[in-house]
Amino acid sequence: MLSAYLSRNSTLKNNFKKDTHRVFREKLIIFINEKYQFYRVKPKEDTFLEKYFKLLNGKVYKTSQVRGEFLLALEKTDDIKTLVGKMENDIEVFENFCLE
Repeated sequence: MLSAYLSRNSTLKNNFKKDTHRVFREKLIIFINEKYQFYRVKPKEDTFLEKYFKLLNGKVYKTSQVRGEFLLALEKTDDIKTLVGKMENDIEVFENFCLE
């Protein structure tokens, strides 16, 4: 396999890169989904992240495609019910999300 990457043949190089990228991505997603539970969250107000900054620091991921929502990544070992219970009055939508 390494010889394909070192080859001067650009088709072999490109195929190697694509295959390596695909395998790495698949294994990374499996690892992340095993360790974390993801939720799609839509807060009721724009000040939600500021209000719960200390509680959510390092656990929130915003995508550029969706406005007004974010992903919440919680370790499966966290006490998720307690954490969400502290914020539930300020959340409009809270649903499971799975990385694919």
